[in-house]
Amino acid sequence: MKKIILLAAIVGISGLAQAITPPTTSITANAPSGLVGTGSLLGEDAYSWGIQTSLQSGQTILSATLNLNNIVLVGANSSGTGFLWLDLLKNTSSLAAANAYTHPSDGDASGDYWETSAVGATYTSLGHEYFPSVGSSINTSITLNSTELAALNTYITEANGLFDIGLDPDCHYNVGGISFTYTTSSVPDVTTTALLLVMGLGAVEIFRRQSVLAKIKA
Repeated sequence: MKKIILLAAIVGISGLAQAITPPTTSITANAPSGLVGTGSLLGEDAYSWGIQTSLQSGQTILSATLNLNNIVLVGANSSGTGFLWLDLLKNTSSLAAANAYTHPSDGDASGDYWETSAVGATYTSLGHEYFPSVGSSINTSITLNSTELAALNTYITEANGLFDIGLDPDCHYNVGGISFTYTTSSVPDVTTTALLLVMGLGAVEIFRRQSVLAKIKA
């Protein structure tokens, strides 16, 4: 009977812990209006889009996806093709503030502007998208791998929750939409953890006392 009481107490505490543990949270940030629409990405410029996260102490980003919706190549050079380079950037004073964007000129140079710019080692490449001809379009989602997630969490920690998405279009594009979706870890709850520990110890103490009384009566 005593074992049943102790087991019930432990199961109850475990159930309570699961019930009050906050779930992970999925958040989507949409690119500013200036990065969406007709002719919004021009080959003469590169772009940085600032995203402010709201992570609390002890939280991290567990997964993240960059979503590209109906990106259409509308103007190309003599090759007739186009590239769109994509990066994670550690925010600096020269990059975009939260929910804003910058567009430094790169003279429509080929290759990734952010790889060779002053950002230097504070960028992580997410690769590029290839457009084989004018009028070609893409709809895709780029899921960050473990290395990219580690870099993202480092950038966020070092810039008070802020980071940037870098885009460098070679040639001109219309944009249906760009968004960034990320999932955060649960917020550690110190108060709840302490309460559960006290309850667990209390249950053990009750069981111990009952065992002592039973031995005395015997």
